[in-house]
Amino acid sequence: MLNLLRFREFADYSETPELAPIEPISGEKAYQLYIKHTFATIWKNRRRNSVYGSGAHFLIGPGNEKWDSVY
Repeated sequence: MLNLLRFREFADYSETPELAPIEPISGEKAYQLYIKHTFATIWKNRRRNSVYGSGAHFLIGPGNEKWDSVY
């Protein structure tokens, strides 16, 4: 499975304000915090090959799409 990620300039915590950091953070930083806390528990009991990296040009796909990261 390939996840294509596009991040907001600032993370949106409007649905869960109790989880919001004191200072606004980027959507990418919020996702990195999510990965750090959630995936460590999941991967503890499973071995998987995973790659996380920056998005770039498409090999195949529309030229007007832009993705910040791939996972």
